[in-house]
Amino acid sequence: MVENQFLERLNLLFQNAMVNNLPFGGKQVIFLGDFHQLPPVKPFEFCLQCGESIPDKPEVVCLSAHCKGLPDQMKFVKKSDKWAFRAPVWRELRLRHVKLEQIHRQKDARFQDILNKIRNGQDLEKDEWHDLERPKEIPKHAFAVRLMSMLYKVKQFNEQELLKLRSQPKSWRAVDLCKKLVGTKEGEWRDPNIDQKIREYRDTLRDHRFLPELTLKVGARVVLLQNLSGKLVNGSQGVIIGFQHASRELEKIRETHGEHQSLREEAMVAYHQSNMPPWRPLVRFANGMVELIPAIASTSIRGGSKVQEQYVVCRTQIPLTLAWALSIHKSQGMTLDYVEVSSKDIFESGQLYVALSRATHLGGLRLTGFERKQLPMDNDVLKFYTETIWEKLQPRGKKKA
Repeated sequence: MVENQFLERLNLLFQNAMVNNLPFGGKQVIFLGDFHQLPPVKPFEFCLQCGESIPDKPEVVCLSAHCKGLPDQMKFVKKSDKWAFRAPVWRELRLRHVKLEQIHRQKDARFQDILNKIRNGQDLEKDEWHDLERPKEIPKHAFAVRLMSMLYKVKQFNEQELLKLRSQPKSWRAVDLCKKLVGTKEGEWRDPNIDQKIREYRDTLRDHRFLPELTLKVGARVVLLQNLSGKLVNGSQGVIIGFQHASRELEKIRETHGEHQSLREEAMVAYHQSNMPPWRPLVRFANGMVELIPAIASTSIRGGSKVQEQYVVCRTQIPLTLAWALSIHKSQGMTLDYVEVSSKDIFESGQLYVALSRATHLGGLRLTGFERKQLPMDNDVLKFYTETIWEKLQPRGKKKA
């Protein structure tokens, strides 16, 4: 899911930090991943040269004043170049490509064969479709997470399940802030465009992973959206078992020191003022841990390549979302014992494979929707895998014959 220009930005960052013009500043790098899975989301959203937003068009063209004088080859990029292996630095690194072929998530050979056929764009047989679609028995206290392709359908399903719970709801509204990274000093002329940029960049938080409004009840199934500890990470699943006052939350953020500390403190104060009393959800996670989930002030940078042109945006919210259903994009990387996958509205190559491969065994998986369609794999990805020279890892001390 890492796109072409994200990899290029990472390369520039390393070169700058190491004061070295070699790829990635001369550092050894290891990339891990599978291009058969979901493609990058919103590739080429920001210009590599100036950092400004780029209009969503078939050809990627930056229209900013900064880029008007640049040669055409620096301004135009095809959307099909979104993949990381299309980035210039990928070629410059002269990577060795190694296939990791041992499957750890699924032990069932038949299930592995079905997944590999979908992954490689091969049509399934009728009996293989039947194995995916037939009803499965689930243990009494287990729950099959429903994976769906359309975000609005995920939201509808979760809201319907929440309504079924008889416990009292509690809600929290996010606080969004934006400030110029380098502020105007007192007495200096203030650029009138600053307020417009603040509004513009604050609006980009609409796509933030934290919800603008979160409503929970005891008994609600949730997933964590933020790493909190070594055992609780983005994607950890659990159930709400109660609510408690967060009596020291403001004190704790004032005691910590990190990036954009003053803005995060301001955001937390505003969050407490707009969400009184300060209840926080108590969650029992699937690994047995019970944790009170705090509000998090999440910051990121917007704007140009120069510090003077940059702005800090911050959304503050409790990092949870309902999880009776999840989007297929959100589930990527997760391992789920019991899964129900909806085949309706599959619109992206790799979606069906990613959704089905979250399951650990066929007995915990059911495909619904009655749409036996397999979208073809991306031609650029298939070409990359067929034309790449692959190696196999050799045990230490053992040389190739």
